[in-house]
Amino acid sequence: MSSDKILKRIGFLLSYDFHIHFFQTVIDELKRHPKEFEIYVESTVENLKQRHVDIIFFASGYGLKEFPRATKIQVFHSCLISKGVQYHPLHKENDFIVTTSTKETEIYKQHGTEPKMAFLPFGNTQTDLLFRAPKLSHKDLGLDPNVPTILYAPTFTKELTSISSFKNNLVRILRGSNNEKRNIIIKVHPAINTSNKVIQKKFPGRLSTFKMWQGWFEEAERQEGVHFVHDFDEDITEYMKLSDVLVGDVSGVNFIWLATGKPMILFNSWRTILARVKNFLHLPSYFDANGPEWMYRRKMGYQSYSTSKVSELIKKALKSDPMKKERENLISILFDSNADGNTGKRIVEHIRETPHS
Repeated sequence: MSSDKILKRIGFLLSYDFHIHFFQTVIDELKRHPKEFEIYVESTVENLKQRHVDIIFFASGYGLKEFPRATKIQVFHSCLISKGVQYHPLHKENDFIVTTSTKETEIYKQHGTEPKMAFLPFGNTQTDLLFRAPKLSHKDLGLDPNVPTILYAPTFTKELTSISSFKNNLVRILRGSNNEKRNIIIKVHPAINTSNKVIQKKFPGRLSTFKMWQGWFEEAERQEGVHFVHDFDEDITEYMKLSDVLVGDVSGVNFIWLATGKPMILFNSWRTILARVKNFLHLPSYFDANGPEWMYRRKMGYQSYSTSKVSELIKKALKSDPMKKERENLISILFDSNADGNTGKRIVEHIRETPHS
């Protein structure tokens, strides 16, 4: 690299605070080259515009047109396209879109979405964090390291989330009628954070529901061996490292977890089933009942259609895990060989080698 090379100004737009986890490994890699890059992380379009960046990273499609001269690179929080983002016309404004694999790239193309310049099938930036040394231990959370740990990570969409089915019976459902010795970590979607002003503005009609859910989780935490993550914006991968089984529903988190190779239980409520038959529930416009997030669902995890079956499936996953080989095959399809902790490194190598405006 030439010593007289012009310094590149790299910007990261945080539409939400938790988006920092999607950018962290890229930022860390850029910091290894201080003579080549200046880094700016901002939470508003207005602040970032003042930085006059050469390259900008987005985790959502908002604000793209405000940076006509900057090279735009899109990364996503899910390891496979979810919530209909492949249909969003704004994504065609990107110069580059980072995908997990050639398979995900194909899915974008099938739906008519292509960036101006190229797809970058480098992997998923958030899965990189899974390969870093743990920052937490079971003891830090007041949990017994000698018993299995279940990570409960539901989505925030009230029509699809398992929270609406589990209600305040979460601990009983995850431990079963025999009250199995299992740690439980509750890490919910950051959108459930009712104290966040962005969430308050975007989901005003849901705040009372979100507050009720938080009350259920706080009630569950009073029981031994249960930890509720109160900081909604925390990095979920730190809790994935401590867990043996994921219990989830319809969320991009499922694809992050898939990269661990460990088993998952995916709960399907009657709402989820109805939504797939037809849009009976008038779900948000981003919901796609035939979208990629459903395409591999049965191969990803054990399906549960009843709260009474969840504990049995957890036991099955912990004991014999007959889906292990199927998951391994799916990882190779959806990630190629990119679930290796080096996505951020590949992105920065691309930036260093590619001329930008």
